[in-house]
Amino acid sequence: MNLFVSNIDYTITEDDLTELFSKYGQVESVKILIDLESKKSKGYGFVLMADTDSGILAIQNIDKMKINGRPISVQVARPRPEAGAQKKQPREFNTRQNNYQDRPQRREYGGDRGNSGGYDNNRGGNYDNGGGDRFTKSGRKLRPRKPRSDSDE
Repeated sequence: MNLFVSNIDYTITEDDLTELFSKYGQVESVKILIDLESKKSKGYGFVLMADTDSGILAIQNIDKMKINGRPISVQVARPRPEAGAQKKQPREFNTRQNNYQDRPQRREYGGDRGNSGGYDNNRGGNYDNGGGDRFTKSGRKLRPRKPRSDSDE
C-alpha cells in the first residue's frame, strides 16, 4: 500500500521515516521529495508498505503524530495519472455567445454608450448625448474670451 506523508519536518531523512513506519509493518521503500534548486526537502513524500493491513495500521497510529514539533499527515496515496492521459478540460462559465446580447441598453445615466455619468444635463459625454451643446461645460454657457490685443504691453 502506497502512503502519502505530508507536513514532514525538513530535517527528517528517509531513514527516519523507514524506522518510524517499520514499527507497523514491512516497509518496501521510502521517498522524500527534494527541491531541485535548493536541494532541500519539500516536506512531503511517499512510503510503500508491503501489505494493506500494515498500511492501514500505520495510518491509524502515525497520522497527526507530532515529529520534531510538526503533526505529520498520513493518507492513502492517489494513483498517479497515466502518461498521455487526457487532461481535464477547463470549465466554461459563460455558455452564451454574447453575454450582453439579451440585456436592455441603459442610456439614462452614463455607461459606455456616449454618456459619462451624472444626472440631468450634467451627464458629460458628447453634445449629442446629454452633455449640453458643444460650447458648454457641464450644461452652463461658457463666457466668450476677450480678444487679445497686441497693444496691451
